[in-house]
Amino acid sequence: MREKFKKLPLALRKQIGSRVVLGFVLLILGMALLGNALLCLPGLVAGGVLLVSGARLFLRASAGDYLCLHGVCVEIEKRRRILIDAEGKRIQISVGKPIKGLRVDDAVKLYLLPYTPLYEQDGLYHLFTCIALERERD
Repeated sequence: MREKFKKLPLALRKQIGSRVVLGFVLLILGMALLGNALLCLPGLVAGGVLLVSGARLFLRASAGDYLCLHGVCVEIEKRRRILIDAEGKRIQISVGKPIKGLRVDDAVKLYLLPYTPLYEQDGLYHLFTCIALERERD
C-alpha cells in the first residue's frame, strides 16, 4: 500500500494525507470528549467522514480513476478564481485557497474525477470542484 501511495502525484498525496491526518485528529478530539455527547459527536462524525473520504480518494487514485489536465494559467482573479488554458479550452476554476507561488503563464496540472461536471457559457468552461491544482515544477 505504501508503494502505491508513493507512486501517486504529489498533489494527490497531499490531498489524501491532509484528509486522513485531519480525520484522525478530529476522531481523537471527539473521543477525548466522550463524556459529553454534544461535544464529541461533531468531532467523531467529521473525523469519520474525512477518513472515509481520504480512503476513497486513495483507492480511486491508486486505481488510476482520475484525469490530469495540463494547462497554462492565464489569469488569477482576487475572488479566488483562476483561469487556465487547458488543451485549447479556457477553464475557470473556483479555488478555496490561493495556490502558493502561482503566477500568470505558469504551467499547471489539474486533477479531476472523471464525472466532474464542466459548465460551458460563451466559450468559457466553469469548474466548481477539483481534486487538486498544482503548479508544474520546472
